[in-house]
Amino acid sequence: MAEGERPLSVLVVSHSAEDRETYRRLLAKDGEHEYIFREAATGAEALSLCCDETPDCILLDASLRDIGVLAEPAGPDGEALIPVVVIAEEESECVAALDAGAQDCVVRSALSEAWIRRAVRNAIERVALLRTIHEQRLEIEQVKREAGRANAAKSEFLASMSHEIRTPMNSILGFAEILLGEPLPEAYHSQVETIHRNGVALLELINDVLDLSKVEAGRMDLFETTFDLEELIHSVAAMLEVNAQDQETRITVEMDPALPRWVEGDKQRLRQMLVNLVGNAVKFTANGEVVIAARRHGDRVQIAVADDGIGIRASKIEAIFEPFIQVGGPTRDGAAGTGLGLAIVKRFAELMGGEVRCQSVEGEGSTFTVTVPFREGTEPELEPGPMSPPDLSAVNVRSSKLVLVAEDNADNQAYLKTVLEAQNFKVLLVDDGVEAVEKAALRPDLILMDMQMPRKNGYEATAEIKRNPELAAIPIVALTAYAMPKERQRAFAAGVDGYIAKPLSRDSLLDEIARVLGPQLNAGPEPGAEPARAGADDIVRQYAATFATKLAGFERMVSAGDLEGLRYFGHGLKGSGATYGFEAISGVGEKIEAAAEAPDAEAVRRLGNELRDVLAAAAQSVGERAPSLGH
Repeated sequence: MAEGERPLSVLVVSHSAEDRETYRRLLAKDGEHEYIFREAATGAEALSLCCDETPDCILLDASLRDIGVLAEPAGPDGEALIPVVVIAEEESECVAALDAGAQDCVVRSALSEAWIRRAVRNAIERVALLRTIHEQRLEIEQVKREAGRANAAKSEFLASMSHEIRTPMNSILGFAEILLGEPLPEAYHSQVETIHRNGVALLELINDVLDLSKVEAGRMDLFETTFDLEELIHSVAAMLEVNAQDQETRITVEMDPALPRWVEGDKQRLRQMLVNLVGNAVKFTANGEVVIAARRHGDRVQIAVADDGIGIRASKIEAIFEPFIQVGGPTRDGAAGTGLGLAIVKRFAELMGGEVRCQSVEGEGSTFTVTVPFREGTEPELEPGPMSPPDLSAVNVRSSKLVLVAEDNADNQAYLKTVLEAQNFKVLLVDDGVEAVEKAALRPDLILMDMQMPRKNGYEATAEIKRNPELAAIPIVALTAYAMPKERQRAFAAGVDGYIAKPLSRDSLLDEIARVLGPQLNAGPEPGAEPARAGADDIVRQYAATFATKLAGFERMVSAGDLEGLRYFGHGLKGSGATYGFEAISGVGEKIEAAAEAPDAEAVRRLGNELRDVLAAAAQSVGERAPSLGH
């Protein structure tokens, strides 16, 4: 026996004392190992001995009637915890013994010193291996449980941090937006623009970190819809056109005729991937061209974003898909970024069952190719509604409506009050859910409900209001700094009618109010109602000040062939024109909406002249402060 190796304990079980002696003698001749023997004449006796001290191996005579008691597997997954070697009279007994859980079996007539030593050693080693596997499995399961708890804690932490950061960001961006609308001195205006721009950049970083964390934690879900693939690609190109013009770079789109127009997939994730890829291409390409080429590749769509910019060193290509990694070098030092965009593209592509690849030559340009599966879809029926028009919100300046604002943050209260009162809403502020439920008895026209408040949160307050038959019809819009999808689902499950994630902008707030209130927003004043306050003319002038932006947006979408965007543009123009008393604007908006819905791109383009005329006439009617709109 090797030095330091302990003797092996063997329990010999047979009703025959002579057989027990034979088995001991054969094993004792093993010069390599030392054995300690114990004996039992019955299965019950053997079980009792095993309870006192677990042997390393059991030699069991198959003729025992209670053989099953010892040979039956004892582990939780069916594995034997004590190795059993059975000695049988016939082959048929060996089959039964092995089925019962024995590690090995031999017919007595073939018994020899070499066999019994080998059988005992193999059985011991086999069970030891099974024990190790079982222990490792338990360890793996424990690690998985701990990882699950860590991921849950991580998600909770991210949600909490999102809330804590978004809440002050709401005030920072909101008041910066209000200041930008004021006649500030040029130097101050530039400084406020810097605050707003960097606040938006910080918000984008927060969103990127949340997205990446959700994917890595396995908490990111795909939301498949039917969408117009060509429209999606053109809208991304149009959105980044201004950035490209700053770089004196062209963006062109090439669509494979073999691709179906309508496809099923996660439109939001695909759009985010393309925005990241095309945005990067524009950022690193000056005086050049960015080409977005979409092609069919079997049951997959392949979208390549190619540029003739600065390119990437071959040794750096693999690293660029890792989080927070940016390729260095003098040509890239001036380009800002977080190093998260490409990491998100890679994770989203893999989440969709696809991939992203990069080919690049330093100094010549790069091509990033996303390949994802798709299914052909059918054109969905357009329904009025939940989507808000992308126009500045249509609000009623002729009739005040009461808005109950339930928000515990004083800065956010001040921001919401400023925005709403500027649109002629009456505002009632409360600090928690308990007060929100009490003041709902006043039957406000709308409730803006923060979801995280003391005493009673927004979910509980909403559910209580909606349970009251007399108050259930009051529309409630949820305001929350928690950006996780489950929070949106939770809010709607509580009974809200609308939802805005913080930090909310003036336009997003008023657009959602316009969507939720619908026709109520444009209703005329009640009999005997007070006339609009004297500041209404200023609000109309503010509306007229947006005409140049509206016209530029219209022309940009016409150039990009963005009929879906033009449909929403026309819909928004129709509503806002009527609200502010410009029937001609409302009329041309209705025509644009109908032509885009047809779809008739040429008819939409021809409406451009009429749009210029009515906007110019409306601007002139509100005074010389309105912007000039030339042909």
